[in-house]
Amino acid sequence: MKRMLVVLIACLLLVGCQVNENNSNGKVDVVVSTTMLADLVKQIGQEHVEVTMLFGPGIDPHLAQPTGNDTQVVYDADLVVFSGLNLEAHFHQIVDAFSDKTLLVGEELEESDLLVSDGEYDPHYWFSVPLWIKAAKLVAEELMVTDSEHKSDYESNLNAYVADLMELHEWIEGRINEIESDQRILVTAHDAFNYFANECGMSVYSVGGMSTDSEVTASSVNEVANLMIEHEIKAIFVESTVPLTSVEAVLAEVKRRDFEVSIGPELFSDALGTQKYAQYVEAIKYNVNSIVESLK
Repeated sequence: MKRMLVVLIACLLLVGCQVNENNSNGKVDVVVSTTMLADLVKQIGQEHVEVTMLFGPGIDPHLAQPTGNDTQVVYDADLVVFSGLNLEAHFHQIVDAFSDKTLLVGEELEESDLLVSDGEYDPHYWFSVPLWIKAAKLVAEELMVTDSEHKSDYESNLNAYVADLMELHEWIEGRINEIESDQRILVTAHDAFNYFANECGMSVYSVGGMSTDSEVTASSVNEVANLMIEHEIKAIFVESTVPLTSVEAVLAEVKRRDFEVSIGPELFSDALGTQKYAQYVEAIKYNVNSIVESLK
């Protein structure tokens, strides 16, 4: 599969097909990896962009595999926006082949802003609203370079979106304060919420690792069960892109010890949802409301 992909990329680079600089609709053709980035580009680009998303709602970017069509779509794009920091773990060859028009957002953030787990940068930076504001500025700058004719529109859209994000950040702080301090412990299926917890003054624990590809062990299940019983934590959360298996293992273990824990509402982690939850702000509000109502 990898050899076929390399050959396809090489062919596309040699063929010399015209890139979309003469798009019939006059829009900037932007290819993004994740749902979060799709919304971000749309918020800033508005009517000037045409966004193609490689991983839709419910798709785990840690596990997603590239196809020949993905390579063609990236080749045809004017701009490619990926999250980086090894989130799209199987797309390195495509990204390297088209690095001249690819923005790896997470890798343009300051290293001091990033969290490290097991010697690797945590790629889930979108759960920090201040970091998402920085990501928005990076995307806006790239759009201004790609499409300088509409620079003032991108600047205006960015300012409006940053104002929305700052309001969201303040709202989150207020809602989290409704949870008793000894109950501000978030337990999830995989380790995606460290930036969120860091911003909100919460502790976070997970059954699985930072990547959904990591193995869930009996030891990790027991550790989480011990934690929930010791602190009398009311709920454990599963995510829209993660199987329920690991959470069910914890529930079985705590029940075996005569303790009851509920499964909280499904959270958005590595992908946003559909309809209004395809918007970052709405998905984050949903997550926060779900966490607060389950723990307070």
